Amino acid sequence: MYQRVLFYILLSLNISSYSQEVSIAFTKSMAPYLITPKESGIEYEIVAETLKSQGISLATYKNLHYKRAVKLLAKKQIDIVVSNRDNNLYFQKQVKIYSSDVTLNYVDCAISLKKRNLSYDKMEDYSDKTVWAFKSAKEVLGREFKRAVSSNRNYTENYDQNLMVNMLAKERVDIVISDKNIFLNLLEKSLGPGKSGLFTYKKIIPITPRNIKTHNAELKETFNRGLKQIKENGVYEKILKKYKNQYDSKC
Repeated sequence: MYQRVLFYILLSLNISSYSQEVSIAFTKSMAPYLITPKESGIEYEIVAETLKSQGISLATYKNLHYKRAVKLLAKKQIDIVVSNRDNNLYFQKQVKIYSSDVTLNYVDCAISLKKRNLSYDKMEDYSDKTVWAFKSAKEVLGREFKRAVSSNRNYTENYDQNLMVNMLAKERVDIVISDKNIFLNLLEKSLGPGKSGLFTYKKIIPITPRNIKTHNAELKETFNRGLKQIKENGVYEKILKKYKNQYDSKC
């Protein structure tokens, strides 16, 4: 009898501890992953529904530079950061940072104008071309890519991916490195629909897994349970279907 009462007390404490709000930061995320100010997007909805399944709501969310997000997380001024799974910056801090299971994948591609018929099947092909990449690409696309572009004076990283479509279309750069889905979203806004066939999309690395980082080990475990739950009950698949015309899982 005592054990049963204790079980229900512990259960009620566990439930109440997760009936809370969390603050969350995305890291310079763009459509279709984060759509502002609508508070939607495929990644936003996966994270929000995962938390919701465990009785947790998003009190606030911000879209920050990832170094700023790391600092806020390390200072425990924010509860969760949505980020690439592999990012050593999180683990260089004094505070223990916990990583969740993978939420979804970004699809980073090397993109060029099809009419130019450029050859860039090998990493060394990036060493002598004009390349515009998203910020921190050199750090997250692997050692071979970093080695190839380190001596390339025509390699640039930029936070503002809004410019890359026109830069490529006007042949001011040879290649842009971008998540395919972000690029296609920007392409439609910039040049209109039906233009994706003007470009060649090549896989530069395997897909880039995403997850959340938190300073709270209990929150990480709760998030993992919620993620498993929405995958089992169909909510996760429903989100994927909602964005099926905006999310391609491969280059």
